[in-house]
Amino acid sequence: MASTVATLKGGLVVAVCFVLLHSAMGQQFNCSICTPSCYDNCQAIATSDYSKCSNISTDVFSACFKGCSAHCNGNSASAHGSCNMGSCSASSCGCPCARDCCSSCSNSAGQAAYQCTSAAGRVMQFCMPSCTNGCSTYCADRSAPAPAPAPTA
Repeated sequence: MASTVATLKGGLVVAVCFVLLHSAMGQQFNCSICTPSCYDNCQAIATSDYSKCSNISTDVFSACFKGCSAHCNGNSASAHGSCNMGSCSASSCGCPCARDCCSSCSNSAGQAAYQCTSAAGRVMQFCMPSCTNGCSTYCADRSAPAPAPAPTA
């Protein structure tokens, strides 16, 4: 599943770069700013993707623990204690079943956060070559539509 997500994300990044690159919207195009514009556009995508990772570990842990611990005997707040991500000791987490859920869900949450930030970190690797190749093609022979200008903040 992780490879499918990464493949889809990579395809999405290339598609977004393609759209940014090939939508000139009738504006005058300057080849000297094409590559810096690619960097700005790709960096904006990467920053947006990183921001989506900020709460993922907490969200994954909460949903996982809720689902897992619902199957524990003594399904009450006192049986679950105060299990928190990464804090799954007997003194803080209650019954063995809840501790097992806590430990397993803490691992899952950590993996989800790692996969999210890793994918976000690869945005530039997929976006920049596609965008700069489009710049090169257009600026060399004007055979393709002009790339879009850099977004204004």
